[in-house]
Amino acid sequence: MNEEYPERPSENTPTVTRQRSTDLSDEQYNTVKEPQTYQQKKAVVRSYNIIWFFIGLIVALLAFRFVFELLAANPGNAFVQMIYTLSYPFAQPFRSIFGTTNVAYSTFDWSLLVAMFVYVLIGFALIQLLRIIRPMTPEDVNHRIRTV
Repeated sequence: MNEEYPERPSENTPTVTRQRSTDLSDEQYNTVKEPQTYQQKKAVVRSYNIIWFFIGLIVALLAFRFVFELLAANPGNAFVQMIYTLSYPFAQPFRSIFGTTNVAYSTFDWSLLVAMFVYVLIGFALIQLLRIIRPMTPEDVNHRIRTV
């Protein structure tokens, strides 16, 4: 019977703990395992950045729309039309929350401010959810990986 791999332990058989059978030292072993961990952490940080990118894009579109309405931009202009078209799906759910304040040709749309605030909160909530699912410390993000 091989001492490392006993067939069946009995009550009187002492338990044998097996050591990691590798020729690598602890430092080399950790260095080999780090690239895999690094890739997982890199994916989490990348997902944070992707979420903030899309939230920033939505908020920027809504901010352009807010400024264009406030300054009474020409709705016939191609760029203004593009901003209005792209921001419409994000602004529409908030349209009836508040009224608009009109002075001369300018429109102060309170609902756009609420929409921007809500989208930033949604982004923050998604990031917090990811932090609960895959917790990371600042040291994990800034840790330098040594290669073999």
